[in-house]
Amino acid sequence: MIDFVSTRDGACPQTRACAKLLAKVISQAVEDASEPLTDSEVDQGLNRNYRASTALRFLFDRGQPFEAYARLIGSDAMAMRLALLRNPRHAVLRARYDLSEFFVRGVEA
Repeated sequence: MIDFVSTRDGACPQTRACAKLLAKVISQAVEDASEPLTDSEVDQGLNRNYRASTALRFLFDRGQPFEAYARLIGSDAMAMRLALLRNPRHAVLRARYDLSEFFVRGVEA
């Protein structure tokens, strides 16, 4: 099991809450990355969804806060990126289930 920050013995409630929030941000980005084109975007003849492209930049571009967020929840950004590339459908389904439950175990709502 990965030693996430919020599951370590002695993690304060504020640290747990912060880790849960960052995990939810990452989870939302994974879900947004799979957004299809909106009707408006199709009508305009666009070939990409704005939310999806923004989420993909957040997850894969160097220098984005994603790397720091992953580190702060006790995970590895590159490992998460590789997992998304290996099985993107599975990652999106888990994001819709709320990945924060997988990233941050033992945190009460």
